[in-house]
Amino acid sequence: MPRDTIQALVQFAPSPSIGTFLEALAKSDAAYLEFSQANYMTFGRLLESTAKKGGLPDEAAWQALPLSLVVEALRALQSRLYSISSSSMISPKTPSITARVIKTPLSGAPDQSSQGLISNHLRSASLLANSQALLPGLSLAITRDPLPRLHVSIRKSSFRPPASTRHIIMVSAGTGVAPFRGFLLERARLYAMARPVGYSLLFFSYRSPDEDYIYREELGSTASTLPGAEVIPAFSRVKYDGKPGRGYVQDAIKAWTEELCSMILD
Repeated sequence: MPRDTIQALVQFAPSPSIGTFLEALAKSDAAYLEFSQANYMTFGRLLESTAKKGGLPDEAAWQALPLSLVVEALRALQSRLYSISSSSMISPKTPSITARVIKTPLSGAPDQSSQGLISNHLRSASLLANSQALLPGLSLAITRDPLPRLHVSIRKSSFRPPASTRHIIMVSAGTGVAPFRGFLLERARLYAMARPVGYSLLFFSYRSPDEDYIYREELGSTASTLPGAEVIPAFSRVKYDGKPGRGYVQDAIKAWTEELCSMILD
């Protein structure tokens, strides 16, 4: 929340006490830091919290706030880019993406957390589309359509898998595994069609097997049906086999040095 926006709110404060509070937030580094560490602050949340602080009803507190200031404060959102995690060969008309909703506890209020705006929206839309209850902390207002609608466009990309007969070495971390999931699924389909495929090695890192190992069962089962395919995870919060410390993707790659050299020279 920019401090110049907070300063602009001062003259429209619904009470002197709220104006004084906002003035302090805008001008005092210490006050701004303390408040932001204990509150997930957005424009709307700030208006709501100050109204409650002043003992005023939400719907009446900021009636004098000009629409022009609201429009200026709520700037246009930038597009979010996500990698397609499916194969056009398998699902040409229904692409999938991989996004992770992360809750980041506030340092001054561990019971509160900030969430990614778009990933939160996508998660809410997915739950509602499948007639599931929203998770705590997720919200999505629907006023006209029974199902949520999203504005999505597909950008042409040159990032594609090599010819199926060539070996492929894939390295990623977290949700970066998304496109490689599609690559593996496509090679598995080609093999099922009796097409020749090269070796496929997928190295990826997560925190721990029980925390964020996405596509665990699917990747394992896909690799098991594909000759020469290996899925090699590395977990940064557990000890990696044969290593004294934590496991990172570079540790896994080093452990497979001989196989990698053979694939590269082949």
